[in-house]
Amino acid sequence: MLRRILFLSILSFIYSAHAVVTTDSWRDAARKAGQSETTQIRSEALAELRKQKNLDQKLILALDTEDRYLALEAISALQLKKLVPDLLSKVEKDIDGFLTLTLSSLLDEANKDKVLSGYSGLLTSKKFKTISPATIVALLEPLGRIGVALPAKSVEQMFKHKYPEVRSSTLQYVRSMALAHKKREYNKVLDSGITSAEFQLRLQTISILQELLSLNIKSTYSLTKLRGICQKEKVKNARESCLQFLSKGGMK
Repeated sequence: MLRRILFLSILSFIYSAHAVVTTDSWRDAARKAGQSETTQIRSEALAELRKQKNLDQKLILALDTEDRYLALEAISALQLKKLVPDLLSKVEKDIDGFLTLTLSSLLDEANKDKVLSGYSGLLTSKKFKTISPATIVALLEPLGRIGVALPAKSVEQMFKHKYPEVRSSTLQYVRSMALAHKKREYNKVLDSGITSAEFQLRLQTISILQELLSLNIKSTYSLTKLRGICQKEKVKNARESCLQFLSKGGMK
């Protein structure tokens, strides 16, 4: 009797597994859409995805499973903008930034304000401390590119993050806001960048300040002051690179 029960259990499992493969073929189509080497295969994969019944529901459910990357691939490939609210509700728990990147790829004039407002809210609230570093980086990019001004205090706090990748992205946000959107209220971040413990961040800051000077944008640092900072740089390669930044564009 025990053997019969075991056999029936195995048979039931095999049947269930087969049923999953046949009824949820969206996985194969999503994989082909993301990994296809030809336009034809990708087009066929997208067509197969569009034929799937209840696809939206399947994809949303898959976001909480091991199939999340395939689901995100399908959402991005099909540009399923109607799923924007569902994705936005999950950004706070995004573990690696991929969901946020997918959501940002769906931005348009109709949903842009709501999505970016959600991004800003996460970065300026107490929830900021619980957001993964990769997601913070993914959130900052569209905010800086589109020109959404965050409170200076919040940006200064981001530059204190323990991950240097977040601090680097914060500097990039400050650069975008200053150069592309004429927002200059983040000078304290640049001050902190100049004295950062990581020479890569010091160089990044010098590069930003050099760009500001080359465009005649007012800064708290003159060319003479920047050159003095470069000459005091202890890391030889960083010191040489620093001086090279300042020599570009005829700033000798």
